[in-house]
Amino acid sequence: MPEFSIEFRMPQDPARRKPEDINQEMMDKANGFFQAGSRCAANLSLSPNITNSLMSPTIVCYSFAIEIYLKVLIRLTQKKDVKGHNLHDLYLNLPKETQELVIKKFGAGNLAAEIDRIATTFVDNRYDYENANFMGLSTSMLAQIGTSLHNTIKELDPKIGITFENRLAV
Repeated sequence: MPEFSIEFRMPQDPARRKPEDINQEMMDKANGFFQAGSRCAANLSLSPNITNSLMSPTIVCYSFAIEIYLKVLIRLTQKKDVKGHNLHDLYLNLPKETQELVIKKFGAGNLAAEIDRIATTFVDNRYDYENANFMGLSTSMLAQIGTSLHNTIKELDPKIGITFENRLAV
């Protein structure tokens, strides 16, 4: 019987990657979930009188993107990794000057209050059928928070590339 072999290369040990490569990977992952949230939010016409959008997946994807954006900002500003899904706790890990930069990009409204309100959305919305007190959320608010965090990262580290994004975009 002839021998059969496959040659493949193992991925580089994650502990040996450069920190800026991890930041780029995290940014790509966050952008992917943000794009997935945008696609799920699209109001599709099923017929002339019926439209449909996928609210729960929209909320989960946007929330996860926000979580990863916050973790990238923490890596950029604090040089540390954090775990957890609580958006409020992650936001509080940011230095005050970074929080102020995100607030400036957010514009009108109370960003800290909005993040506090959505703090556990990633977990809660995946299991909203288990929570009788679950409240509805604004997907446009989630998108606005995500956009503010994304743009703050781009300002703090212009070397982070954004796949398919116009390099001239703000």
